[in-house]
Order: sequence, then structure tokens, then C-alpha cells
Amino acid sequence: MSTILESLTLEDREPAHGICLGTYLEGECYAFAIALHRAFGWSMVGLMQGKVIRHALVRQPDGIYRDARGEVEQAEIGEPFGVREPYVFRVVSESDLKSVRPVYEHVIATATTLGEIVWPDLPWNGMAKKAVAFADELEALSRKHGIWIRAAVPAARPVLSEQFGEEAGYTVSPSVNGGGFFLERRLE
Repeated sequence: MSTILESLTLEDREPAHGICLGTYLEGECYAFAIALHRAFGWSMVGLMQGKVIRHALVRQPDGIYRDARGEVEQAEIGEPFGVREPYVFRVVSESDLKSVRPVYEHVIATATTLGEIVWPDLPWNGMAKKAVAFADELEALSRKHGIWIRAAVPAARPVLSEQFGEEAGYTVSPSVNGGGFFLERRLE
């Protein structure tokens, strides 16, 4: 099929990254770490402050740490939380984090979607892939029936229209706020 997945420009990703920072740097860092762990299998680690998991993040196979800020130098991990080096890290599991406080599935799902928008170059297997698969199947259905989904302008309600014969497929692009993906008919 011919679906194209467009990433947002770096400038357009900034609002989504701001949402990530405001939501997942401290308040919901457990959910963000779980989202990254589930997506890539990377080890989750807790930045310990005594016996308390002060912040949860992941460690990539290359040893680089990642949280809502993106890749984080080890020396900077504790700065937002007032934790100073030398840091104590502990490998943690989902059950470890969930035993400290509730971590909701819808918060993890939103973290995954926002992560896909902010860091599209990572090998995600989430909503973007599902949106492309959906658009591929929709293209086959559109070709079968000669009807395509389009909108007169981006904010307009979508309409079904007759095939022009110039349709090249669909383009899928993420919304700036992480609320979903836009679907646009593409002409040759």
C-alpha cells in the first residue's frame, strides 16, 4: 500500500514535548518509564532517594538514560528533583512501581502516543503503526468502492467523495497534542 506516515516538524513537536515534560517528568514518570519499557524492552531504573523511588526512567542498551526530557546525561538526571550525585539507581519492574502508587493504563497509553510524536525516529510499535495499517486497509476499501475520504479544509468534517482516478493513497500525520492522527487523501 502507499500510506505515508508524516512526522511533525521539530517546531511542531515542541508542544507535545512540553506536555511530556509537564506530565511525565515528575508526576507521572512511572507511567512514562513503563511506556518506554513496554515499547522497547529497555530496563527501567529508579533514581533512589533513600528507600524511595524518586524518579523512574529507562536505560537504553547503549547505557544512555531516557525520560520525558529525552536522552539524559547521567550527571543531569537528579537536577529537577533536588537529588545530587552520587546517584543510586535500582533496576525496577512494573510491579515495583505500581506497589508505590497506582499507574493507570490510559496514562501509559497516552505516554506512548506522545513519545511517538516527540521521538518518531525510535522504533515504536504503537498508535502510529496502527494508524498506517488502518489507512492501508482503508485505501484498499476506497479503491474497491471508488470512494475516498477527504475534507475541504483541515478543520472541516470529512466527506466521502467519488474517486477522481488521481488518488495516490493516504497520508497519516500526528496531531500536535497527541490526541490522535489525521488522515488525508493524497492525489498524484
